[in-house]
Amino acid sequence: MFIFLEKNYNIKKLPLLNRKKSTKNLSLYKKTDRSIILSDVFDLNPLYLKPKSNILLVDDIVTTKATMKAAINKLNLVSNIEAISCLSIIKV
Repeated sequence: MFIFLEKNYNIKKLPLLNRKKSTKNLSLYKKTDRSIILSDVFDLNPLYLKPKSNILLVDDIVTTKATMKAAINKLNLVSNIEAISCLSIIKV
């Protein structure tokens, strides 16, 4: 999925977030429960963050935005991020 962005837009994939635990299929849960499940699923890897960074979060499927929100919440802990944008891209 991300290869498309790398090849066509020269966007580098960086491991800014590490998923520290696996979750079950979130479609099995109510929307309110999804944020609780994802509240502590990511760890920050600040090695790649430079001052005034612009971040593009890419996810394959966005239904309730729970995963994106969890990632943004974790990234918001870093003070030197200029902007965070989100993109959902899927190969069909």
